[in-house]
Amino acid sequence: MRLKVPPTLNQFTKTLDKNLASNLFKMLLKYRPEDEAAKKMEIPYCIVKGKSRLGAIVHKKTASVLCLTTVKNEDKLEFSRILEAIKANFNDKYDEYRKRWGGGIMGSKSLAKTKAKDKVLAKETAQRMN
Repeated sequence: MRLKVPPTLNQFTKTLDKNLASNLFKMLLKYRPEDEAAKKMEIPYCIVKGKSRLGAIVHKKTASVLCLTTVKNEDKLEFSRILEAIKANFNDKYDEYRKRWGGGIMGSKSLAKTKAKDKVLAKETAQRMN
């Protein structure tokens, strides 16, 4: 958290909110592959927090990537709502996230030291002005 994180890695800290992720996973459970052949033909894809949650969809311990190739007619309305939210939160903000560095959060001791340095600098500038 204290180190600066490059933008390419920082984009993965911007994940779906809890409600949208739970809706997505409820829908993804309907698309679980039944056997090895089904797993190879139709593996859903999405980037979310928690590889173990993705792995549970495909009957594995963890999975880093899932890809949806088709959606059933009964789920198209719900999927379109989820897709709109994903586009608004991720695709439309891609350039913004790509340029922003993450991390850089200092601990309490570091904050106290920087505040003390700022006070000293402020005193010096005030003395110079007089």
